[in-house]
Amino acid sequence: MPLRAVLDNINLFAYEQTVESWNKLKNSPERKKLAMPCCGERAIAKTSPLGTFFFAHYRKATDCYAAPESPEHVYLKEIIATSAKAAHWAVITEHPGASPKGDKWVADVFCEKKSAKIAFEVQLSKQTLSEFKYRQARYKESGIRAAWFVSANVAESINHPQSKELPIFVIEDYSIESSIPLVSGFNLPLRDFVRDLLSGHISWKTDPEEMNIHYIKDTCWSCGKPVKQPYGYSIDVYHDVVKTVPNCSTVLEKILGYVGNENLAARGINKISAFPTFKGNAPNFPYCSECLYCGQPQANHYLMQKLKAAREEEAEYAESFVTGECNGRWECANK
Repeated sequence: MPLRAVLDNINLFAYEQTVESWNKLKNSPERKKLAMPCCGERAIAKTSPLGTFFFAHYRKATDCYAAPESPEHVYLKEIIATSAKAAHWAVITEHPGASPKGDKWVADVFCEKKSAKIAFEVQLSKQTLSEFKYRQARYKESGIRAAWFVSANVAESINHPQSKELPIFVIEDYSIESSIPLVSGFNLPLRDFVRDLLSGHISWKTDPEEMNIHYIKDTCWSCGKPVKQPYGYSIDVYHDVVKTVPNCSTVLEKILGYVGNENLAARGINKISAFPTFKGNAPNFPYCSECLYCGQPQANHYLMQKLKAAREEEAEYAESFVTGECNGRWECANK
């Protein structure tokens, strides 16, 4: 049930029509010239049980890509499109495109302003989380940001936490006769929510994540200078420290990913690198620390021995880092 048809090579949007202009179109000789944007077949102007104007196929082409949509789906699309237009974005519904790899997509509502491109999708029928991620990645590859509006049962079925990479917002249950669609968690009508999202008043917020990197004081076997050898990390009550020689590589690789060598070196802690042929590490477990001064690898085999001695002497240390993101959430600046 598209909201768009083509008349004399010009887009005609159902949501821009008044009752008078809609009835005039339905009775006009030009109605026979209306074409569906999906396949070029003749379009018919109709009104849904919810009072929404839309276009339907007079006869659907066999290769038409358009999928059936419920009246509720069309109703939400109309709200999104009219709100985006009121926010002074260029809007087109049922907009087709393709990623650089040739993967085709059709955006329910496509919005554009200068270099910014945003696709809004309405998903009221169940869809797997992997399909959400695939379709989101397809938009990203096309240089388009995308946001999803889903029903409560769809949100429950995928059980996906709030995410900056995959923005999914839940539409609360509503009655066309007595209420308007609200976005769950914001207490905002969908119309206002779209406006605030496009204007930047709704944005992703995070709290900083504090991580402690644990280390022992040692001496480099090669240059003889004092070094700090990392051996574990902790975040709140969670911690992970080396337990076996192979496990050393795994833990150190995680530290490298969380903190990065530049931050380690700034605190005087050995950098971490992969040394696939170094005999002091377990086979196929290449990560170990390297001397901050001469760059020589510090064997994980000896790290385990020295860590045991440091624990007996109660000579373990830690440095605190602010890194990464946690407790991410979408927030409205107007609330």
